[in-house]
Amino acid sequence: MRTFPPSDNPLLTNFERGEDTVSTAAAATTAPPATAAQPQRFGRARVRPRIRTRVVAVVCTCDRGERITATLESILANRHPDFSVLVVDQSTENATARALQPYLDADSRLFYTRAPRRGLGCARNVGLMLAGSGAEVVAFTDDDCTVPPHWLETLDRVFAERPRVAVAYCSVLAAPHDPTTGFVPAYERAGSRLVTGLREKFTARAIGAGIAVRRNAVLSFGGFDEFLGAGAHFPSAEDFDMTVRALLHGWHVFETDVASVVHHGYRAHTQGRDLALRDWVGMGAAAAKPLRAGHWGFLGIASYEFFVKAVWPPVADLLCLRAPRGAARITGFLRGFREAWQPRWGVDPDTLCFVKKDAEEARPS
Repeated sequence: MRTFPPSDNPLLTNFERGEDTVSTAAAATTAPPATAAQPQRFGRARVRPRIRTRVVAVVCTCDRGERITATLESILANRHPDFSVLVVDQSTENATARALQPYLDADSRLFYTRAPRRGLGCARNVGLMLAGSGAEVVAFTDDDCTVPPHWLETLDRVFAERPRVAVAYCSVLAAPHDPTTGFVPAYERAGSRLVTGLREKFTARAIGAGIAVRRNAVLSFGGFDEFLGAGAHFPSAEDFDMTVRALLHGWHVFETDVASVVHHGYRAHTQGRDLALRDWVGMGAAAAKPLRAGHWGFLGIASYEFFVKAVWPPVADLLCLRAPRGAARITGFLRGFREAWQPRWGVDPDTLCFVKKDAEEARPS
């Protein structure tokens, strides 16, 4: 897994090198996804050579269409004096680009790019790279979330006051819904908390809908793992993985309840098993990586995730004479953990990111 210094990154193209380009709305809404990340300004506006703000909010999206506008409007309503917004689009159609066009024409703080390939880890790395070297903080939320006006101010203050923090999370609240028919994934903190080592990771369980990072710090250990996250080979746990890798590289993690993202991603109860299976495949793979790289002190965390968070809930149900729930967690964790140990997967010893080997490299000697 490579790191992404701006001058060497092939994905930055004209945007980061400072060349000015013109992009029309028609081109944006009819062209297929680009093979390289290329931020655009639609209509008559010209592309600024680069984002120059201290804080950049990134929204990674896939086939959300006009529903992304609620997310966008809530971010643009933030009170922070020095921020930009970048939308990284992995859609298979052009409805999202069309929905964004009026906002791109009207607000110079907004930028848009097509991601070169699928996967949340990849999309977030595109956001990190295109945020530019002047960005100190990059905040991420999901395309089915809304944020409060003080969201960016709160996260920026976390990093300004705590120079050893590389990753910060805010609370993620469930939007109003009927709990008898479904659920909304959420994580609500009670108070703020500084996590300085792996021993404190057991109860630090924030989720990526409200994550922010110190850009230079996370780029120093490879950014997000592009094989983790929705749409990637291991389709979840890029947030868990980022927390673990930051701690293993000597950085701190902070959780705050001063700002809360609202998650509107309702799922019916019938979707619960598939969602749990997906999430825990990623969790199992992410839990295997530090062990493969020789960080055996992480064994306690991996064991806790499997035995306490995956195995114990259905066992407790059986002991209480209830139908067991959550078996998909066990299946998913074991599937991801086992696959992560296959010869075709390597782990970069410096970044702790997955490296997929070709057939010749993976063949036993």
